[in-house]
Amino acid sequence: MKYAGKKNSESLFLELEIAGTPELLKVVRASISEFGMLLGLASHEIYDINLSVNEVCANIMEHDYKWDASQRIRISLTGQPKGIEVKIRDFAPPKDPTLFRSRDLEEMKGSGLGLFLVGELMDEVHYNSEVEEGNEIIMRKSCNIKVENDYGV
Repeated sequence: MKYAGKKNSESLFLELEIAGTPELLKVVRASISEFGMLLGLASHEIYDINLSVNEVCANIMEHDYKWDASQRIRISLTGQPKGIEVKIRDFAPPKDPTLFRSRDLEEMKGSGLGLFLVGELMDEVHYNSEVEEGNEIIMRKSCNIKVENDYGV
């Protein structure tokens, strides 16, 4: 797992890179919780972000990596004055971007509920088709950063 805090006048940045194994999701959730507390996020906002990241990563591990722990997932979080942006990148073969859309709850039979939930918890979710390798999902949560700190956030 890699940690990188970057300091500038507008944001605080954290990047994690993990093996594609579910045992590391606990570490990811703890890291997101600490990062959220540093930014002064409310506990329900941290919970929403954690649940969304956990769901996307678990889907990658199961459906794309078939539980292959040698694969990797990159998670980056950027705290800005008006909210937080989360990028989750895998290195699996590119997927059809329409697979990332949330369907109506009535249409779901056995799968798709996770993406529906992510869409409900986060303010914005979209697929970035501009990456050179793999797939990237970008999620945003609007919230007020409540602390002024050495990072300018």
